Amino acid sequence: MKSTIIRAAAIVAISAMSTQAFAGSCNDLVIDLQMPGWRIVGAFVGSDDCEHGEITNITPNGSTMAAAYLHGPDCTLTFAGPTPGDRAQVRFQQNYCAMAAGNVTVESITGNVPITRVQKGSWVGDRQGTVLVTGFE
Repeated sequence: MKSTIIRAAAIVAISAMSTQAFAGSCNDLVIDLQMPGWRIVGAFVGSDDCEHGEITNITPNGSTMAAAYLHGPDCTLTFAGPTPGDRAQVRFQQNYCAMAAGNVTVESITGNVPITRVQKGSWVGDRQGTVLVTGFE
């Protein structure tokens, strides 16, 4: 009887830890475009712009991406500027936060190179990753 109670308590503790490790917004990545005249173009919720994860929210000035299947979001967005020819295709990737503390990578694919400020996601405090795009070179 005593071993059954201990086993049951262990199962409850492990399942609670699993829920904390794999649920919550620490695996979300928010892109915040802070450039007047620039906008995100061509992406939409459910589009195939992600190698891993998905776009869960999109506006002309921002996007939210979510993890899927133990992979953090890995998505490419296209930005258009106020002048014809001002375009940038940028890849945003965040590690799954239970595995590598939500480290964020920003990579310029084509066009203007983004100037960014990055805050990585964190399992502690269930904090989402954030990329502020503050300019283009």
